[in-house]
Amino acid sequence: MHFVVDTVSEFTYFQNLLLGLADALNKCVGVKRTYLRKTIPLTNSEISDWEEEEGVSLPDDLRSFYSSSNGYMFEWTYTFGDGTPKESVVGRIEVNSLEKLRRVYGYETTNESGITVCKGRFVLRLSLESKLFELSLIPERGRIVLVYLYPNYEPSIWLLMSNMKFYFLADNITLYLRMSIVHLGIPLWQLAYTPEGVPQWTENMFRMLLPSFNTFGKTLEKMKKARRLKKDNDFPEVPLNKLDPNLFTILPRAVTPVSQKVVAPPPVVSVPEKPKVTKRKPIFSPIQTRRECCVRSPVKYKRKPLYYIKKQ
Repeated sequence: MHFVVDTVSEFTYFQNLLLGLADALNKCVGVKRTYLRKTIPLTNSEISDWEEEEGVSLPDDLRSFYSSSNGYMFEWTYTFGDGTPKESVVGRIEVNSLEKLRRVYGYETTNESGITVCKGRFVLRLSLESKLFELSLIPERGRIVLVYLYPNYEPSIWLLMSNMKFYFLADNITLYLRMSIVHLGIPLWQLAYTPEGVPQWTENMFRMLLPSFNTFGKTLEKMKKARRLKKDNDFPEVPLNKLDPNLFTILPRAVTPVSQKVVAPPPVVSVPEKPKVTKRKPIFSPIQTRRECCVRSPVKYKRKPLYYIKKQ
């Protein structure tokens, strides 16, 4: 099942949500008609008004879904014999519009909400603070609900049967739509993950249109556990989405040699140092007086002029 889209338009956008399912069903023998309903997207203010009125916040993927399409519905018809309505089966993939995303009441409540595991299946416990909203209706069987354990928690998608029993289906709307496409929207495909299983005619539809379907008798809880174990076995030592702290270790910088011109220093001229004259201080004895110890320098007589000598 593959498809190629050259130009993106409104019609190709709605086909892309099916991942080429419409073209694949048209090639099947017995499928007579496929119908895709297109809806107008909602604005952010309209979605915010609904959230404020209901007291919850839509998850990012469901909010983006309503921002691009206010609900979704794809139908196909399969005929067994001469094409009479009694011998026809209508498959459907549907998500209610935001106006039909109404609250669901009538379920049992406990003091504290939560999810436990019992005999390999998830068991849902709801409290007075929990809120449920109807995503789509399964005639005479139950409904697909969006479950908020608490108003500020991320919701999950469950199957609510007519006997008020819950069975887990998907973590978000993206996974639920992919599951609907994988099961071709065959009626009552959600019952394959309940202890009762699908009716016989639904199982016959799977064998005719989807021979490779082999999930009968398997629970989603066991399938999730098997996928997690396979993921751990495939990547035992290299965890996903984990940053290696060794990337931030500081390494020593390598010094790159730079060629430079060596200039000889100018010659140093040595200048002889002048001898330092040390003046001795006169030493006085305690007996001699200052006048007696003073040594007078010899008197230098000046030479008399020549005329004075001749007169003599």
